[in-house]
Amino acid sequence: MRTVTDPFLFAASDDEAEHFVTRDESRAELAADVREALEAGGFHRHDSYGPGGGFHINAYIRDEAVLVAWTAREAIPHVTSVLERQVELIMQPALVAILATSGFDARAIPDGEDDAGCVLVYGHADPPAWPPRTFFSSSPVGA
Repeated sequence: MRTVTDPFLFAASDDEAEHFVTRDESRAELAADVREALEAGGFHRHDSYGPGGGFHINAYIRDEAVLVAWTAREAIPHVTSVLERQVELIMQPALVAILATSGFDARAIPDGEDDAGCVLVYGHADPPAWPPRTFFSSSPVGA
């Protein structure tokens, strides 16, 4: 049995903790690839102990995929302002588009499901979503 040091896992039974650790380890490479892609795109990871704001990757929540979410600044812990929530609602679909363009099979979790709006990354897309989709018209302004 591995030693579990994550405080979240202390509340779990030994079997549950082992399952979480195994799932986290099995998704570690995909989680690292996602982190590298988002950081290469100029984004930073959310730091719960710092100023906050940024992406968050969780490899042990789902069996089938890595969960990615955008977290606003959270100036007051556990209190999200209207602006922060609106930023999250804008950033979640942007994460899907950025990750798909970066070559991942990324999909938003539909409304009505747990973690709705967050992004699930199932792996690398086959074939990668490249060249990127055009989201805006390339026509000159006024044409």
